[in-house]
Amino acid sequence: MLERSTAMRYLIVMFWLICACVTNVVGGHQEQQIKKSRYVIVPREVVLPVIADQPDCPLKFEKVLYVAGIDAGGGPVYEIRNQGTKPIQSFVIAALHSVGGANAWGFRAETLNDWLMPGETEPKPDEVPQTEIIPLTDKLREQLKLNGPMKAIVIFMVVRVEFADGSIYSDEEVNKALHALFDVPPLPEMLEKSSAKK
Repeated sequence: MLERSTAMRYLIVMFWLICACVTNVVGGHQEQQIKKSRYVIVPREVVLPVIADQPDCPLKFEKVLYVAGIDAGGGPVYEIRNQGTKPIQSFVIAALHSVGGANAWGFRAETLNDWLMPGETEPKPDEVPQTEIIPLTDKLREQLKLNGPMKAIVIFMVVRVEFADGSIYSDEEVNKALHALFDVPPLPEMLEKSSAKK
């Protein structure tokens, strides 16, 4: 069973996935009205999250995991830290599945106050409404079909980072190579440029 502090960190990470999957931007007032959703952490022997080796990357994945919704939904989730020395204005990260398919998330600071400063993590705890993660029981394993052989490996990587001074870190060529290997279409142009952070 997860310790309480670890479970709370997972809750923070999980809601970022929910926000990233919403098509329309949800305002602060609407966020408070989102129904509390329940998730389980998918066992690593079923879906294995893997962090790509990116030695010069200014962002470091602190948490990566795969979750399944009790009613529906789920997917890869993360927490990421600015381990560099410069503020970050925007970034794009991706999660590529060994069986095809990909997820991508964008962050773009609208004001100086939104910059991801050195040492800070995204998502930030004060941006996350309540969600619930529950233990994976045998009954839920059967219900969510989380038994049997490994179904996928999910590779998390940072695609592009734009710093506040205008300089850029890019690993787009490796990302494109992975997309070709897994036969997944390239990231949409809108995600390459990062989506707006509200």
